[in-house]
Amino acid sequence: FTFHTYGFLLGLAIVFAISLIEKKFKIYNYDKNCFWTIVIFSLFFGILGARAWHVMTDFYLYSNNFEQIFYVWNGGLSIFGGLIGIIFGIYLGIKLIKPCNNISFIKVLDIMVFGLPVGQLIGRLGNYVNQELYGFPTNSFLKIHISPENRLPFYKDVAYYHPLFLYEMIPLAIFFIVVYYLDNKTKLLQVGSGKLFLTYLTYYLILRFLLDFIRIDKVMFVDTSFSINQIFII
Repeated sequence: FTFHTYGFLLGLAIVFAISLIEKKFKIYNYDKNCFWTIVIFSLFFGILGARAWHVMTDFYLYSNNFEQIFYVWNGGLSIFGGLIGIIFGIYLGIKLIKPCNNISFIKVLDIMVFGLPVGQLIGRLGNYVNQELYGFPTNSFLKIHISPENRLPFYKDVAYYHPLFLYEMIPLAIFFIVVYYLDNKTKLLQVGSGKLFLTYLTYYLILRFLLDFIRIDKVMFVDTSFSINQIFII
């Protein structure tokens, strides 16, 4: 038995996110079995989508080591593929399981926002322990030391880099705090209209678009100055 910290943090992220979403789900008196049906469908397709997206955009890492495609514990889960998979899984769970047909797909997407950012920021800690998702070299106050074996070929002699995972965690934490504050103090969120999920999606995509400019291991789109993920966001 081998303990993988990345896998542990990923599991912890899932548990926290599901717990927060379930708490909100209960407010609308939906069937508990339907909730877990939706969770199972979204988790399966979410993880599948996250891994598939990463492998497609970073295929050069696996072209000579196909078996490593299945080594999820080494890192390599894309939030873009994960989100697509989660949304597809939610839709499929609601449509295929008859008792769940009366649940609003849009409302479930809104409810998901009460847990998803927390799951993401805990999951980003996994990038820290795996020493991945870092930016260009820097000597600024905020920096992370990357071990030689985890550095890219052109930067073998450079020790400190932008902690890109942290740059993502902080805005996600702020978004989470604001959402819960507004939910407790005002009636602005209108859960079920789809606006909350759309706001989260827009916020996160803009954040990722900007952060990709300082990401060191991004895969560029053809001969442009944009990464594949940035092109997808556009």
